[in-house]
Amino acid sequence: MAAPVNVQVALDLAGQGVNAQSFRFGVTTMESDKYICVKDTGADGSPQVVVIDMHNGNNVTKRPMKAEATLMNPAENIMALKAVAEGQAGQFVQVFNLDTKAKLGVYQSPENIVFWKWVTTRILALVTQTDVYHWNLDVANS
Repeated sequence: MAAPVNVQVALDLAGQGVNAQSFRFGVTTMESDKYICVKDTGADGSPQVVVIDMHNGNNVTKRPMKAEATLMNPAENIMALKAVAEGQAGQFVQVFNLDTKAKLGVYQSPENIVFWKWVTTRILALVTQTDVYHWNLDVANS
């Protein structure tokens, strides 16, 4: 009888230079089969984000970044960053197109964001303790 599920290794993150301590929820994200995004620490101890493009030969890009968390768009080279602004309640989210180097928007949430997810390639869902927000990148000030 054949096994009901066939599981195989798609990518060895440690082999890509990612710190094994970064393999955990909230630090490593995979929104689709295209990108893996890891909030990591560089060899010099500085914070960085590692993006692995699994549709481009597992190309690894490392960028210095102080954000608490990152989330790649499931289809486009667009990154959302989440961080705390000093002196302000809640967290902020910034979205960047990495191909054009353009900032697509920023949102300051009055509460901490407890969960976030791309629900489509153009809509980012942000969940707080009390509310759920949909941020449509195609609509200004959505």
